[in-house]
Amino acid sequence: MSKQISRIKPESRTIYLDDVMETLTRFPTNSIDCIVTSPMYYNDINLGVKGAWGNESSVFEFLSKMRVFQNELLRILKPRGTCFINISDSYAKKNHGSIKKGTKLMVPEQFSSQCVLDGWICENVIEWLKRDAFPTSVQTHLWWNMEPVYFLVKNKQHYFDLQSVKISRIHNTKYVNRRIRDGANGSLTKRFGEKYMASDEEIEKFKQDKRSRGDYTGFNLRYENTKTDKNPGCLLDVTRKKSDMASSHLATFPVKFAEWFIRCGCPQNGIVLDPFMGSGTTALAAENLGRKWIGCELSKNFAKESLNRIGVGKLA
Repeated sequence: MSKQISRIKPESRTIYLDDVMETLTRFPTNSIDCIVTSPMYYNDINLGVKGAWGNESSVFEFLSKMRVFQNELLRILKPRGTCFINISDSYAKKNHGSIKKGTKLMVPEQFSSQCVLDGWICENVIEWLKRDAFPTSVQTHLWWNMEPVYFLVKNKQHYFDLQSVKISRIHNTKYVNRRIRDGANGSLTKRFGEKYMASDEEIEKFKQDKRSRGDYTGFNLRYENTKTDKNPGCLLDVTRKKSDMASSHLATFPVKFAEWFIRCGCPQNGIVLDPFMGSGTTALAAENLGRKWIGCELSKNFAKESLNRIGVGKLA
């Protein structure tokens, strides 16, 4: 007979002290709007916390734990919710079966494959450009200065505020209908003759038409909204800063980094979850943007320091 799980309603501005899976299994299904987190990387940094993730005996054990974790996140996320997971890789420190010492373990790729196989929809793999990443002295491979962030959702009909993260255009938008664009300046006839020449009436109609049609992209309402800004793409350039925590937590990301995902991925009255709260950056970003937040943390010291940094909240 399976163990009966006692559900709890996640309280805003609360850090739950326990192993992450013990906490997540108690959250109700479809209760979280947005997840922004970075689990401890396998075989990378040891924070000296007993039971912390990333210290498993093999990469297979780590990926197995991550699979249970990702499925629990899928359960508690709302149908229109969004999930952003920053996870990086490490090099094998010893031979393990057919895996040779010194190879990249490909943890992010294996993790993302697990997610897709288990029902997640992967909208994007966003590359975080870390201009101040730790330098390397090795001569056998390139400097490792990028990390992936997986943008995962339950359904294609999910919340996403693209306008909040658009960036300025460098060049002016041009006609997208080549026949009319080149027909207007006469260059098309040089290649194809008068047969494909657009009439003055057609050109004028094309310029003025406001219908949301794909072949009128250059001059419809979407065009009017993109004259000065554009989709930022999948490269996120945010510089990391030294943590202001007394304990100097070694695995932090910038507040602006977390804000970027919360801004586009969480509605105004939504709640953001960070299952690996650590230094409290996600909660601080949520506070800055007026969103609710909750977190999970195994270390009581880190949790207390996070609350001091955020300025509000409680432990549970």
